[in-house]
Amino acid sequence: MDHRWSEAQASFLAAIIEASDDAILTKDLDGVVTSWNPAAERIFGYTAAEMIGRPVAVLVPADRPDEEPQILARIHRGERIDHYETVRRRKDGRLIDVSVTISPIRDASNQIIGASKVARDVTEQMQAAIQGVLLSAIVESSDDAIASKDLNGIVTSWNPAAERIFGYTATEMIGQSIAILVPADRPDEEPQILARIRRGERIDHFETVRRRKDGRFIDVSVTISPIRDSSGRIIGASKVARDVTEQKQAAIQGVLLSAIVESSDDAIASKNLDGVVTSWNPAAERIFGYTAAEMIGQPIAILVPADRPDEEPQILARIRRGERIDHYETVRRRKDGRLIDVSVTISPIRDSSGQIIGASKVARDVTEQKRMHADLRRYADDLAIQHKQKDEFLAMLAHELRNPLAPIRTALEILKHRADDPAQVLRIRETLDRQARNMSRLVDDLLDISRLTQGKMTPRMERVDLARLVEFNCQAYAAQAEACGLTLECHTPEVPVWVLGDPTRLDQILDNLLENALKFTERGGSVTMRLTVEGELAQVAVCDTGVGIDSAMLPHLFGTFTQAEQSLARSRGGLGLGLAIVKGLLELHGGRIDGRSEGPGRGSEFVLQLPIQGELPALTDRSPTVRRVTHAQRVLIVEDNKDAADSLAELLQIFGYQVRVAYSGTEGVDAAQLFHPEIVLCDIGLPGFDGYEVARRLRSNVLTAAVRLIAITGYGTDVDRQRVHEAGFDMHLVKPVDPDRLLTELAPIL
Repeated sequence: MDHRWSEAQASFLAAIIEASDDAILTKDLDGVVTSWNPAAERIFGYTAAEMIGRPVAVLVPADRPDEEPQILARIHRGERIDHYETVRRRKDGRLIDVSVTISPIRDASNQIIGASKVARDVTEQMQAAIQGVLLSAIVESSDDAIASKDLNGIVTSWNPAAERIFGYTATEMIGQSIAILVPADRPDEEPQILARIRRGERIDHFETVRRRKDGRFIDVSVTISPIRDSSGRIIGASKVARDVTEQKQAAIQGVLLSAIVESSDDAIASKNLDGVVTSWNPAAERIFGYTAAEMIGQPIAILVPADRPDEEPQILARIRRGERIDHYETVRRRKDGRLIDVSVTISPIRDSSGQIIGASKVARDVTEQKRMHADLRRYADDLAIQHKQKDEFLAMLAHELRNPLAPIRTALEILKHRADDPAQVLRIRETLDRQARNMSRLVDDLLDISRLTQGKMTPRMERVDLARLVEFNCQAYAAQAEACGLTLECHTPEVPVWVLGDPTRLDQILDNLLENALKFTERGGSVTMRLTVEGELAQVAVCDTGVGIDSAMLPHLFGTFTQAEQSLARSRGGLGLGLAIVKGLLELHGGRIDGRSEGPGRGSEFVLQLPIQGELPALTDRSPTVRRVTHAQRVLIVEDNKDAADSLAELLQIFGYQVRVAYSGTEGVDAAQLFHPEIVLCDIGLPGFDGYEVARRLRSNVLTAAVRLIAITGYGTDVDRQRVHEAGFDMHLVKPVDPDRLLTELAPIL
């Protein structure tokens, strides 16, 4: 009998251990786990198979090495450890707070052979915070009325659903007796409820009647639970009330659904199984243009374009089969006849018995979305075209840069063998000069288009006689036109035509147009530049009888990376940037330009317009100042490109200058102390000190502070010019510098 009772007791104990929410385990006196219940698996993350036979110390964090030995020592002494709060590490590495009770295990002879351990996860602060937030969210979003009251029945909280169900706001109810909701014929109900709450009873699903603020009676199902403080003392009650009046529930649901439909940005309509509209929301009015009065009772098919006669019958057939149609993209016709793209979702409507009686339709106008997608596709296509044009332009740039390099290298090779032939040397010099100017022009075009596209070009505006500029350009190209067998005509008014502009940039514009006309006109043809006045505009037309322009190229004439001729022959040369530069420069002057041609072989005409200026004082005389060298000036060249430095030094020595060369910024500063130059020609990108630092050091030294500093650099933007002047330079020249201009700038002003 005792044996059977002992077995039953053991089974009962095992069941308790298996069902416990607390981790229950045993270990021997070495701390090796001998049993591990399901709750231990859940709390610590290790399965029984993983833990049995392993030391329980695997759960102890590394910063608590003495804790388990101390526990085992106390167990050896037969001590029981109650509610010991500590930290343990789960299998996934997370630390948890636990409350542990550990008791010695004794055998039949009362010998201690191990320990039992009950561990409870007491990481409650976070749980409590999360639970509080969750509970608050549940209360606020619940469809049930949730309220609390003290033991006198005074309301202490009142959620939005309670406001909706009973009609009283929180402001009206909090501080009032809950009994104001109880009908007069139920005077004993609330006292009885409070009495049960004081006894600690929970009241589940108590069905009763309550009076709303508006006096209407509603059926409610109420669950009321005691609220206890931290000491377990009952201090009030929570109440959850559900309106079980079916008709009221349906009404609330109807009001909610109606509000959603009315406020939706999507068109929401319903129709019967014959396709006749039964409801039509405000968004449907806005999207399709028909009012509800115009559509309800009409077939929805009036929205379907005539070229889609089978679409609505097919939709209705699918609805009758109980199918839902999701995000079906189609086209619908508005009342004003305009076609719009829509995305439609259509669902069957069923009655209370599940019978399909119609369909609900949600339609979103996606016309703008589709337009944006189309724009993005066009943008991507344009980017691809621009990328291709850029690649073609870079290939063309490489070609054009190699063109002058070939004759330069050839000329240099000839010099090795014919240096003693004066006529040959003269021709080579002319070739080198011409090709160097070509390369300079290419680089200038690249810099100009870069400054224009970045908005960093600022013209130096003054009053300019455009007639004089036109005549000057025609005279400058007269010899070239004659050499090419072309007739060049120039027509200008007999009086000045004043415009406000940068004379250098205006000259560049006219130069570009005239050079293009000459370049693309075959021998025997003619080129005409004509200046006229049209109202308040000065108009310059450059016409030629040359190769003409294909109509497909006309819209792209003034774009970058675009050139009409893309064949391998490319006998005309150039980067195709000239017209883009012309357009950009004219826009900076408030002008515009158009290009015209009747097609290939029929010539072309470019017409620019600039605003005319009123009668202002005449231009000041801008004749160049006469300069000459009166003595052998000392010039220091600071340049890390040895060939550039040495050749420039040799040129200056030919013209009577004393020259010293330094190949780094550091050498330049030292050389200035010894050489005492009157002029320093300095590069910007230098090893050691850069050009800016060289300038600052020379200006700060009393021996060199007054020296004339000229920057000669490949950096040519307006920002670069500003930095050069801020560093202390007197002048900024962009490589390659024209020798004539350099000599003019070096000579003292008389």
